[in-house]
Amino acid sequence: MYDTKEIIADGFLTLLNGKNPDKITVKDICKQSNISRETFYYHFTDKYDLFKWIYKQNLRKRIVNNSQETSWTDLIRKTIGDALANRGLFKKTMKDASSPEYSKIIFDALYEFYVEELSKGESDGKLSEQVEAEIYIYLKGGMDYFKYYFERHDDSSYDNISKLIAGAMPESLSQLWKK
Repeated sequence: MYDTKEIIADGFLTLLNGKNPDKITVKDICKQSNISRETFYYHFTDKYDLFKWIYKQNLRKRIVNNSQETSWTDLIRKTIGDALANRGLFKKTMKDASSPEYSKIIFDALYEFYVEELSKGESDGKLSEQVEAEIYIYLKGGMDYFKYYFERHDDSSYDNISKLIAGAMPESLSQLWKK
């Protein structure tokens, strides 16, 4: 059974198949989803909030809910697998859209996810400022490299990019993941 947020998300994703994300309006989403503007704004503040919800739902479904990772490489592989499984969504939002908002949303969701996951291994449930900085820098560089690689290679190369990005991880982060 679909809830209202999923109906709205499906409407947005359907529109993305034929339209640049920058050109999609809340009015378009409401019409496609057969809902009122009031209903949209009850659930989301704007289309970027909707995109963040969609991204986080995908991340949770494909990574967290099936999570048996024993290493960062496994987790990175699943994250990249998610991006490739949703290649149309990522290509439209990261390449076709002129707004940097979509890349920021993806980065923020990944950052929050990695901080939450690594914090679980700490006795006080908190990471040091140094570790949070390392996560931030690592993810920024990893996302930039992923976008570069993603635009130039086909789907068959995702094991390779997973290894490259995992191999670039600072040892201090890798050790935290093993806790």
